[in-house]
Amino acid sequence: MESSLFRPPRRAGFLFQAITLGGLLSVAIANLARASSTESGLAFVLDLLLVFAALALAPVFAYGLYALWSATYILERDMIRLQWGLRVEEIPIQQVRWVHSLEELESPPPLPWPRWPGSVVGTRHWGNQPPVEFLASRPAGLILIAASDKIFAISPGDPRLFLRAYQSLTEQGSLSERARRSVQPAALLANFWNDLPARLLILAALALSLSLLIWVSLVIPIRPTIPFRFDVNGLPIEYVPGVRLMLLPVIDSIMSGFDLLLGMFFYRRPESRVAAYLLWIGSVVSSILFLLAVYFLTTA
Repeated sequence: MESSLFRPPRRAGFLFQAITLGGLLSVAIANLARASSTESGLAFVLDLLLVFAALALAPVFAYGLYALWSATYILERDMIRLQWGLRVEEIPIQQVRWVHSLEELESPPPLPWPRWPGSVVGTRHWGNQPPVEFLASRPAGLILIAASDKIFAISPGDPRLFLRAYQSLTEQGSLSERARRSVQPAALLANFWNDLPARLLILAALALSLSLLIWVSLVIPIRPTIPFRFDVNGLPIEYVPGVRLMLLPVIDSIMSGFDLLLGMFFYRRPESRVAAYLLWIGSVVSSILFLLAVYFLTTA
């Protein structure tokens, strides 16, 4: 046996995170739709706050689904490879001090917080031991892998089989010495920020979105109403409260945030970076179109 692949239990985590993500998106869509027909300024602001709160949490559970789907624990004669989403850790077998199940420990490490089904992730301190990084889908059945500078807590679907496989591979002996490799999600941000075209596109989109928000904030106090419907000749025939103009920067921010996150996902692989650039260019173009929409609505 040269290598063994293990995955964490995923069904409960998938269901919980998918339902939560769907609920957050439903809240965002429902409140955005209600805000578009709200007359009261306070109710409008509350609806927008709920939209932003739901959309701020949605990427957390979307990434949690991706991380759980991609999670693998691979045992090889020379190395233990752990992957959880964008987090990758490759530990040469010579640097592994010990591997134990959580039940074998007299004083287990504290669990990370917050946590939920499918995502027991985070780093905790554990007395005089090195920090413990959790890459697990549930708190039960944890396996702890002690490297030279850190302990990793994982949750293979069959902990006993994982321990047997580790014992079998170590008894066979290492074939060669491998280098330690650690990939943090933050490294993606560093690579992205060092790319001048990517940085300029994101800064341009951010500047345009901010300009749109400032412009709308200045226009609303002096435009109590704005045209909502036009006739065939382009003349306004229905007006709505000017506060609804705030929907434009809100929608623009949602689209720009989606383009940014999805673009960063594509950017991590050199062969798909063209898609990332296209998304960020689209974000700039959409912000310009929203600015033009504000101009035409406020001059009609």
